[in-house]
Amino acid sequence: MPETTIGFFPDVGATYYLSRLPDFIGVYLALTGNAIDAETALHLNLIKKIIAYDQFDAVEQALMNADGDIENHTVVSVILEKFSKKIADQKNYLPNEKIKKYFQYNTVERIIDTLQEDKCDWAQETVSTLLRRSPTSLKVTLKQLQWAKEKTFDEVIAMDNKIARVMLQRHDFFEGVRAAIIDKDKKPRWEPNKLAEVSDKEVDLYFN
Repeated sequence: MPETTIGFFPDVGATYYLSRLPDFIGVYLALTGNAIDAETALHLNLIKKIIAYDQFDAVEQALMNADGDIENHTVVSVILEKFSKKIADQKNYLPNEKIKKYFQYNTVERIIDTLQEDKCDWAQETVSTLLRRSPTSLKVTLKQLQWAKEKTFDEVIAMDNKIARVMLQRHDFFEGVRAAIIDKDKKPRWEPNKLAEVSDKEVDLYFN
């Protein structure tokens, strides 16, 4: 689920990994909520193996029948390697140079302003995507990414817990879930509905 679409943020440690991706790709993925395919995820080292859906039952059976301690990571790794999809040339389908150019900035407003100056389809589609996201979620997510880059995984998880507790008390999460999952009208009414109305003071409340 693209979290900024439902008034939330990439939690359960996601920003630990996203903040460490090269060329601000993690910022792009976290803010837009855009999906990537398995090969791109493999290229970015977000996953270790690709296993086709039609191999799931075979993998499950192999794990159940494995000799030795199944908690032994070596045993599991051997099985996963056996069933993993072999890819000779890992491909990244993301426009890295454009992402690096536009998502390097420290504020969501600056990111959007620079994207708007580029009239190519990708830039304009990205602007449109960002403007549909919860303004509060965008700002909180960007700050969490910037903070997480120098933190340990445990520290990120602890901060995720703090942020989540606040977000679960705010309007946007319930409105986002309503629009995306319950009514499915895809027309969330964010409060506030403009980036300029989300103050730094408000964002700081999620981290204190």
